[in-house]
Amino acid sequence: MPGLVGRTAAAPILFDAFARTGKIPAALPKAPKGALIAGNAKLPLPLRRFRPVGELIRTGNDQMPRIQFPLNGSRIDVDRSGGGQAAPMPVKVAGGVLPLTIMLNGASVGEIDSRRQRLVDPPGPGFARLTVIDATGAADTVVIRIQ
Repeated sequence: MPGLVGRTAAAPILFDAFARTGKIPAALPKAPKGALIAGNAKLPLPLRRFRPVGELIRTGNDQMPRIQFPLNGSRIDVDRSGGGQAAPMPVKVAGGVLPLTIMLNGASVGEIDSRRQRLVDPPGPGFARLTVIDATGAADTVVIRIQ
């Protein structure tokens, strides 16, 4: 249903199901020596996984990043006339908080400059997932087909 989030709708049901099993939860083992222990509030914003519900709502002046090019579902013909080497593919983004990190098939390919664009070396032919993540952890993803 629109507006329902797993942590507010599904998680209470899951916790109730665990409670009904009657089993007592086992304590976690002690952290390994040298492990960094930090509370969620002390982590940088992009690394926080559990945020208060109100923090998920963004203000009007803090827009989500949006990939403007290539569009989701696009077929991109890359120029391979330069000795088999594919020409770089442009990526253009709007919104989001700098710095913006771009990922291709789950691997970081660098940051997007202040003009909010970058040339990216495309992978081989086939489908590719292009993701942009801003400084607050907000992201946009498109899937494209490279020919």
